Amino acid sequence: MTDAHPPRKPRIALMGEFSAGKSTLSNLLLGARPLPEKVTATRLAPVWMSYGDTPAYRVLVDGSTEPVSLDQLE
Repeated sequence: MTDAHPPRKPRIALMGEFSAGKSTLSNLLLGARPLPEKVTATRLAPVWMSYGDTPAYRVLVDGSTEPVSLDQLE
């Protein structure tokens, strides 16, 4: 029997209270600082991060996408 679905990347969900350190922990695990670590960062929408060669983008409320400059996230 053959599995018709390709293997899925592992997923990790970080959840917690506002300003609990989720972005700080994410940045520590990634070895970089793509997520802002400020008090105002608690207003961020949910963030989905994935490793790969695809350029970074964000999905807007209407479902459209736009490119994201990782150097200018803050």
